Amino acid sequence: MPLILNKKLTLSLACSVSLLAITPSLPAYAQAQDEPLDLTVLSTSEKDVSFVVIEDSSDTGNADAIEEAASRLDNATDQDDAQTPSADNNTRQAQIAVDNASSDISDEETDDDTKITQAEAQDNTSSEDIVTEDTPSDDGATTGRMKRRTIKDVGLASIGIGDASDDALDKFSNRLWRGVALPRALRLIDHVPVSIASDALRQMSFKAIARQGVPPKGAAADPVSLLRARMDYLARNGRSDALAAIITQLPKNDDWQEWHEWKLFYDLMMRQDEEACAIAADNAATSLDALWQKTNLMCQILTGDEMRASFSADVLKASGLIDDPLYFDVIDVLLRRKSVEEVQATASQVTEIDFMHVILMDAAHVEISASQLASLSSSYRKAANALRYLSDEARQTLGLANLSAGLMTPLEAKALFVVSTNPDDSPLRAMTRRLEAQDNTASVPLYLAIRNETNQAQTLSQDEVEELISLAIQAVSLEIRDKQGALWVPFYAPLIGELMAVADMATLPADLQSDYAMMQHLAGLPVSVLPTDGDVVVASDHLGTILDSQANTANRARSMTQIGVPSLLPLLNDVITDETDWLITYEASEQDSTTSFAPLSQTGMLALEQAAQKTQKVETIIIASKLISGRALSDISPSDIKKISDALMTAGLPNTSAAFTNEALSAHLMTILLASDG
Repeated sequence: MPLILNKKLTLSLACSVSLLAITPSLPAYAQAQDEPLDLTVLSTSEKDVSFVVIEDSSDTGNADAIEEAASRLDNATDQDDAQTPSADNNTRQAQIAVDNASSDISDEETDDDTKITQAEAQDNTSSEDIVTEDTPSDDGATTGRMKRRTIKDVGLASIGIGDASDDALDKFSNRLWRGVALPRALRLIDHVPVSIASDALRQMSFKAIARQGVPPKGAAADPVSLLRARMDYLARNGRSDALAAIITQLPKNDDWQEWHEWKLFYDLMMRQDEEACAIAADNAATSLDALWQKTNLMCQILTGDEMRASFSADVLKASGLIDDPLYFDVIDVLLRRKSVEEVQATASQVTEIDFMHVILMDAAHVEISASQLASLSSSYRKAANALRYLSDEARQTLGLANLSAGLMTPLEAKALFVVSTNPDDSPLRAMTRRLEAQDNTASVPLYLAIRNETNQAQTLSQDEVEELISLAIQAVSLEIRDKQGALWVPFYAPLIGELMAVADMATLPADLQSDYAMMQHLAGLPVSVLPTDGDVVVASDHLGTILDSQANTANRARSMTQIGVPSLLPLLNDVITDETDWLITYEASEQDSTTSFAPLSQTGMLALEQAAQKTQKVETIIIASKLISGRALSDISPSDIKKISDALMTAGLPNTSAAFTNEALSAHLMTILLASDG
């Protein structure tokens, strides 16, 4: 409510309680600046915190007026032409309306909505201006005066991170939960699936739940439930960085002790150990809890205090307080009492480890296996990207899982994969294993084998180059068949481009040329080595037109019919108004909509449309994500994709709508044009 997030302030209160809201040290995206929030964020050990508000209301008011004015402000702010003089004027008028409406709301009715300026609260207030709720002023009206409130945990509802999303997607206003009641918000957060085929919907779902903003209606009565639901979402989705940023803002009390302990090990995993080790030392000095004793000993080693660590290790082992052979084995490696090879042999037999083992093993250069990494809490998934001593299988599994979950970019995943390259693996052997596996467990080794061979392309004969191109295209086809095309096309397209650059185009089969062109278009790369004319070039041009969202709709429609994908016409956003005789096209078409798609939930579609009509952006995003849960975009009919896209547009999310449509269009094109039966 009345304190603005991420600003430093000190308020002198009648009871001599001071509240200091300090900007925490957060990841770059968590410090993204946004319009000021009318919120309170607590970063204090106090359970009951007194704070100051400026009272600008009388005892009577109209709650509907401020809601309507706030709605006008949101609508004005969300316009695409918000930078124009006219839009600026509309926004200013809407803000004035909010302020005027706020002045008519009673103290009791506007506990969560009253406007405050921090600077005024800090600079223009003296102790004489403060009155408590127990001693109200005689005239009853407190306009321009200061009052002290006890808010307990109300500010927890507004904790979050900044909005630093890709400009290709939409941004939420601070009132992203406007009009949504707390019970409904809790249900929506619980509905967000862990696996979402659309990167656009996945990123927007994350933004909606993690972002700082005015909380849902009723959150002041139960802020803890809301915050815990949001943090649980971040934990199960592996969003370690965002979770750590939020924990930094939590009160330092027993209610949140478990999360603060989580943050301590996150910091150690990220090699940010100064504060974490100070906390561990303080707790170890006053508690025999095994957690703190083990952590303190680990910190003594990590910070270079080996003499004390050696003594502490002996005492702790002799005490019998801790029964953890792997822990002490790795400690002995760090103290140079045992060799890495000796401990590696025993460590590899342990299938389940915790975050402390992971941190120690990484520090001691003891390799962490894929099964051991899988036993780690999902909340540490993104943080695990910082680990260095992983087995090849663990590195590949982590990279592929985090890439598909949006926790890693293709460039980061590629760097992780390359470390585990086996130089002796051949593409043919790797392809055989991939075909036998019938899933993606052998996908990374196959890519690495083809990549290694591509690096030697200059030394290959033309027949070998042609064979390698064919093998690479077959590898992509297998991934598309297994619904992983969007992940792997960015990896294979550059390799195929390198091979085409040294291939003899005069002898290269037309089908390989065509597949190359399709791959480059799908990856957004230039098609630079095709002949200047011919059927392959024509087909390539049509595909480029289809994938160009800025191209004329009629031209895109004609290109769809020309390359035999008229079933994708519903994915075109605009109405087709050219002079094409579609009856003749329909009669001549060999395929229109021959693929059978399982329909999406009809009640879910109704819920989506209802949320969109009310312009409730968060609800629209989450329902859309839930609707496609467990399905690849290529398994959803173009007409259903169009309905979801239209709902996103109606809700005021045009960029998200366009991104979702483009993802679906690419997924369907891959499946139709490149998918292999194996």
